[in-house]
Amino acid sequence: MSTASAPPRPAQQLAEPRLGWLGRPDVQRFEVAWLTAFHLLVAAGMLLAPRSQIIGPSTSAIFGFIPLPVWVVWFTLAALVAAVAVHRFTPARLAATWTAVLPLAAAWIVGFAFGVGDGRGNVLGLIVWISHLVWWLTLAARLYLGGPEARWGGA
Repeated sequence: MSTASAPPRPAQQLAEPRLGWLGRPDVQRFEVAWLTAFHLLVAAGMLLAPRSQIIGPSTSAIFGFIPLPVWVVWFTLAALVAAVAVHRFTPARLAATWTAVLPLAAAWIVGFAFGVGDGRGNVLGLIVWISHLVWWLTLAARLYLGGPEARWGGA
């Protein structure tokens, strides 16, 4: 009877997280594509909808602090940068995507929080933006931590 044990695994292999289906590149690419579509749809909605349907009691704090045209440009740029990242994940493209998207979401959270604090805001808008930010932060982390082939661009 042999007492030989399996050879020890390198430390790097032990430390890599196992993300299962959430770590699959096609799922992550779909998520970034959805992020792109979301930002493009919000920009189009702001641009095409009547102003009275965009700026109301729950969003007045948001648009009082940054004007509507600036938001349209920011959402459009975030969508374009994310669309480029969908085409091919690279560290620079993903960093540009998160640089555009994460502060944008944080700004909307702050705006909705001020509105809710003033009694004019919409708590559902606040919840939606917080959940989007959490999703996008976990997506960024999964893209980075998904293994050597997925480190913000990988192979």
